[in-house]
Formats: sequence, C-alpha cells, structure tokens
Amino acid sequence: MALIVLHFYSIRTKFYKIELRTVKFIKDLVESHFPASNLQNMLLANRLVQVIAGKDDPHKALFAEYFENEDFRTYTLLKDAGYSSEVDWREWEKLKRQAIEEYVSGAEIEMVYRLIDVSFEMDIFAYSDQWEISGGLRIAIDALMPRKDDYVSAIKYYLEKDPPTNGLCPEHCVKTLFSFLPDTEVFEIVKSCGHNKKNPWMYAYYHELPQELITASHLQGLYRFLEDTSDKDIATSGYRNIDFLEKYSGVDKDVLAKGCEIILAKAEYSPFMTGIYFELLHHRNTPKELVKKFQNGNFELLVRIYSFMEEHKRHNDYDGQFLKEIYLAFPPILDKYIDHLVSDSREHFRDNSEKHQRFFEMSNFIEIYDHIYERLLAEIQFPELRISQYLETVLIPRKDNQKTLCERQDKWIKHCIQKHSSDELKIHCLFSFIFILNNDRKRKYMELFLKHNRSFAAFNRIPLTPSIMSWSGSAIPMYQRIIDYLNSLLPLFMGLEWLEHKAHVEKQTAALRKQIKSEEIDEILRG
Repeated sequence: MALIVLHFYSIRTKFYKIELRTVKFIKDLVESHFPASNLQNMLLANRLVQVIAGKDDPHKALFAEYFENEDFRTYTLLKDAGYSSEVDWREWEKLKRQAIEEYVSGAEIEMVYRLIDVSFEMDIFAYSDQWEISGGLRIAIDALMPRKDDYVSAIKYYLEKDPPTNGLCPEHCVKTLFSFLPDTEVFEIVKSCGHNKKNPWMYAYYHELPQELITASHLQGLYRFLEDTSDKDIATSGYRNIDFLEKYSGVDKDVLAKGCEIILAKAEYSPFMTGIYFELLHHRNTPKELVKKFQNGNFELLVRIYSFMEEHKRHNDYDGQFLKEIYLAFPPILDKYIDHLVSDSREHFRDNSEKHQRFFEMSNFIEIYDHIYERLLAEIQFPELRISQYLETVLIPRKDNQKTLCERQDKWIKHCIQKHSSDELKIHCLFSFIFILNNDRKRKYMELFLKHNRSFAAFNRIPLTPSIMSWSGSAIPMYQRIIDYLNSLLPLFMGLEWLEHKAHVEKQTAALRKQIKSEEIDEILRG
C-alpha cells in the first residue's frame, strides 16, 4: 500500500490529475487487499485519497465505504473533528472541543467505549496523530463528569483494557474519582489496572489522596508502592512530584526522608525512575526551600540525591545555586562535587561556568578553591593538560563582567602564585591557564611570580607560549601577539641576575619571528 501511495504521488506531481479510470483501478486493487472493515486500512485509504485527490475532488467518493465506517468517524472526531487548514488553530481547538462535548452529551456509554477502543490503536497512528487523539480522548472523558456513573464506568473500561500508551492523565482522573467515590472504591478501581497502567495510576492514587483521609494504613501502602520494583521496565513517563509525600507527615514526620531513601535505592535497577522523581524536587523548590526540607538531620541524604542528579541529570543545577545553598548548610558536599569533577572531568569542565564560579560568593572562597585545586592536581590524570581547562571555567570573567567576581578571581590567582611559587606542577598548571588572558594581566602575574621566585630553573618551566595553537586565516597576528607579550616581559629582567631569564625570552621571540617569516613566504606562495 505504501508503494502505491508513493508511486501515485509521483504521478500526481508530474500530471497533477489522475484519470478517473486509473483511480477506479487503484480502488479495486486496494479493496482486494485492504478490506474496509479494518481501521488501519481506512487510514491507509485516507492517505491515498489525500495524495491522488484534491480537497473537493470527486475521486474521494469512490472510497466512501472506508470513510463511512463508525470507527473512522470516531477516529476523525478524536483527531481533528474535521479540521480545515482555513481555520486558525486556536479556533480549531475550540471547535474540536465543542464537537467532542456535543457528541458525548448525547452518547450512550457504549459509544464512549468506542472512543476508548479507537484511541487504543495508537500503534497504527502517526506520532502527531497520537498526540491529537489522546487530547481528544481526554476531552471526551472530561465531558462525562456531569454523569458520575458513566464517568466511573468509562475509567474502569479504560483501565481494564490496559493500553500500553498514556492517553488519559492519571492524576486528573483519580482526583475526579475521589470527588465521586470513597477512597476504598477508588483504590479498588486503580488496583484492578493491568500491568501497563498499574504503576502510574497507583502513583496517582497516593498523590491525589486527600490529606484529611490519610491513615497509617495508607502510609504503609504508600511505602509498599514505592518499594515495588514493578516499575523497572518503565522507559517513558512524565515527571513525578515527590513533594506530595509531605502531606503524609501527620502520620510519619520522616516520610519525606524515608520516601527519598526508597526512591534513591531504585537507581540500582532504574536510574530513569529515580530521575523522574527527583527532577521535580529541584524544579519545584527554590534552593532554600529544598535545604529546609532536609534540615532535620538529613543533609547527607540530600547530598546523595544531589550527587545522583549530577551524574544522571547534568544540567539539573546548571548555575550552581543548589550547590551553593547545600554547601552553606552542609560543607561536606564540596568533596562530592570534586568527586564528580574527578570522575568525569572532561564533561564537567564543559558545564556552565556559573556553577564552577559559584563558590566565589562564599566568604571562604580562597579556602574552597585551594581545596578543589589540591584534589584535582592529586587525582586527575595528566593534570598538566586538564587542570587549565578547569581553571578556565572558574577564572575567565563572565560576559556580565561582575566586578566582585573579577576581583575575587584576581585575588585567588595572586594567592596561588604567592603560595605555590616553588611548586613546579601547581605553577605550571596555573600559568597554562594564565596564558589565555590578555597581555597586561599575564605580565602582572608573571611579575608577581618573579617577585617570589627568582630561580631561572623555575621560570624555565613556566609555559611562555601555548602548547597547542589554532587560528583562522593567517597565523601571523597570533604569533605577533605572543611576541608583544614576550617583549613586555623584558623590562622585568634588568641586571646580571636576570640574564638567563632575558636570554630565554629572547630565544622564544626569535623562534616566533622565524615562524612569521615562514608564514609570510607560505602566504605568498598560496597567492
């Protein structure tokens, strides 16, 4: 069938119209292989007509039996209710809602069942159609709300069929059921779900259970639900709001911590499920609100949750506001943060610099960055190559050019130079970063270093030129900028004790001038 559609699409592209006898031949061929009793065949016929016929083309009538079937009419109602491209999409949504509500208002419950049955054929619909049909079904079920018994019957029918995809919103439907029925009856309805729907609908039950009805029995049921591993095969789901656990605190004041422990343990078999719970914990709470929730001796748990999110949802705290607030309440999180930098430094160094610079807002920022620097140097492989990448994210001023931040960055750099002037590795890594700064800043930091360490051996180990160079177009301007920097250092080397330093700089400069001459010749040869 697909080949037929594509073939005649090509014909229509070339000739615009297909002769009636040709269409009749196609119709006979389609009917012999794709009977009109099957919804999938109706959709294929509909697609074929869209290809070979215009909007008002009489050829459509030849396929009428495919489109007069009640299942196809139901599909059309749920999908777009006769949408026309001439209608604004907002107006279309309004008309679709009105058409579905009007249909449901006069429909027997069996007609609503048909809507549900058609919506379950998701695997034969295009992806865009699935979204529209699910939306149509939600409108239809909501339209039943004035008819309590029919609403309950429709939900039961929907759950008994156990669709593999999500058409209805469990939380919305369960909340409505609670307005109609006692909680025990709602539980029995949800409990009767098939495998595909049981977990999200059981979550909805405990999420929507009115707080005034909660008992110790409900709380134990909640814990059993959270501990259940039937969610191990769930691969797609909406996020789950974990804050609802707090409404059970009247029965157990530690319910949030206990629930989080259970959910965190799920990471052993499903990081996905753990993530959909904890994602909203960060998105629905400010950093201060989140810390407050764990202030009664549960900060270590909060750090483990944060660490999980750092590992699996890297941009969850892209600007470091949660990191900062947790540190203020529980400083040991600093080592967990460093653990992530060490274990996956290539990726974490590329994260938003705001997170890495957040500790400059602390009064003890020098102590913090000293500790980070020490551990990275000790634990990262090939620190000479990698540490400068971290320093770049931390020490390059942001575009907003915050004065306080720049001052503190400068203060820490100077502190490191003074403190580590005799430490070859630390100074090498620091000046590997410093080289990317402007010439005035580089010269200032070099002058400070020479003030604390006059040894030529130490100076000789500091990179004066980049180990890796890249440019676009001519390399000459890049070489010249380096030469300008090196020349700016020469006034620092006045006197006999600086002869070796001066000679070393001049040697580097001569090599760069030679590179410029070579580049000039190459450019002439390239034309």
